[in-house]
Amino acid sequence: MQYYIIKEKIADLASQQDIPLQEVIDRLDGTYAFRRNIVMEGGPTRSISIINSLCEILDCTCRAFSLKKAEPWDVEQDEEAFMDHFDDPLDTDITHFSSKI
Repeated sequence: MQYYIIKEKIADLASQQDIPLQEVIDRLDGTYAFRRNIVMEGGPTRSISIINSLCEILDCTCRAFSLKKAEPWDVEQDEEAFMDHFDDPLDTDITHFSSKI
């Protein structure tokens, strides 16, 4: 599954919770460049840990700040198949993502 994080929604949710964006960045896992990019620029990711952390920090579900795109190996329920494709190129075209998955 790919998620497309919408930076404007992250900013709005953080503002509603009175959480500075820098605090959101600081509370995420990963390299600083990755964390900053995902919060400030948005875009695609397969990192469910980032999605879960954002949900926890912003006290919302992922539907509040992201769109989803199913991938062929998602239905296999096979962790090995998922990991085989984890580093495949991400789809950067937001029109390929939906809120209805």
